[in-house]
Amino acid sequence: MAMDSGWADLPQDILTLIADGLTIDSHACVRAVCTNWRSLLRPAAPSLLAVLYDAEQREGGWRLCALCLSPKTSTVLKRRMATMLCLGSRCVGSGDGWLAIDDPILRLVNPLTDEEIPLYSFTRGRLSKVVIAPNPKQSNFTAAAITGRNRLIYTTAGNNSWADVQCPRLADGDGLTDVMYHEKAAGKKVVYCLTRHGDVHIVHLPGDRGQQRPAVVEPLLSKNFDKGAAFAAPYNTISKHTSAKNLVFCNGNLYQIWRNTSCTVTSQLPSGGRCRVLADQIFVLRYYPRRRPCWNPVKELGGCSVFVGMNNAISLHVKGDNPGVRGNCVYWIGGQGRNMGMEFDMETGTSTPCFPGIPLQRDICWYHLGDTRSSNSHNLVTPAYRLRKRTRRA
Repeated sequence: MAMDSGWADLPQDILTLIADGLTIDSHACVRAVCTNWRSLLRPAAPSLLAVLYDAEQREGGWRLCALCLSPKTSTVLKRRMATMLCLGSRCVGSGDGWLAIDDPILRLVNPLTDEEIPLYSFTRGRLSKVVIAPNPKQSNFTAAAITGRNRLIYTTAGNNSWADVQCPRLADGDGLTDVMYHEKAAGKKVVYCLTRHGDVHIVHLPGDRGQQRPAVVEPLLSKNFDKGAAFAAPYNTISKHTSAKNLVFCNGNLYQIWRNTSCTVTSQLPSGGRCRVLADQIFVLRYYPRRRPCWNPVKELGGCSVFVGMNNAISLHVKGDNPGVRGNCVYWIGGQGRNMGMEFDMETGTSTPCFPGIPLQRDICWYHLGDTRSSNSHNLVTPAYRLRKRTRRA
């Protein structure tokens, strides 16, 4: 049945007011009603998936919740989650509405639609992180994963097989620490890999199933990687004290996000003097291909915000009047002895909890729908999901 033109032409302020009271799945349905509504309503902002203790729950008190950064969602809605996860489940990836869950069979799940894709073909070691292309299908999807210390594997043929990628010039003591999926023009699929030393490798994946060509790997820097040439002092020294490193694209530029996950450290600089790196201190470096050193520290992201962690890293354009997601901020998960969503303000250089006062047992990952990567931020009430034990597969 066609929509009445009067509803299709509903003013944006009224439509936005209605959408502000919807859950994330209902909001997605409203945006799909017609072309006009989709253009007027911005996609949902990322949410934080976390295990929350609820004393009112009869089944153990723990449930999986989605917490939105909008202040309108200071309380968590009590809504049953379609896909249930057990407390022992380990999330190893997130992107475009899907989660990669290892418990113990690796599987992709969509918490909003209850779709599930078991990855029976994966049997090789403990995963560090998984990234997937949008809209995976049971028999045909693209995924890449870090397994072990320096091993990258990928599949472009669904559950049929996984292939190894040999990243060149990994120095002694170096290894892969982050992977990011990025789809270029003409549907070309690319994976960016980041090492603990800050070196970047670009993996050009073959096409969809049926194409047996191997992946092509090239370093971001054509010459041998050298910290002194890549990072100016003191960042060539700071690099070894920031074990958490992530890659993200923002406004077409490539950035590295570094964080010191240990205690405060003080190092002697080769040129003299000392360098002090605080616990959980964050550094943001932008790639300038025509400069040497080519990775340089920055204090802003052009008004955007970025979300890093177990999720495939995303960036959002943020309007100044949006009270939910703030511009020039890095949203991350961690903290000394804690596991919580944090907001790093690049201007002040400080991090603060995103949800102070909410008794979270553990934070899992940032969760976002497929079209948030290039969208403006939007306030949205997201659903809360309940957690129950799941019978494990043999």
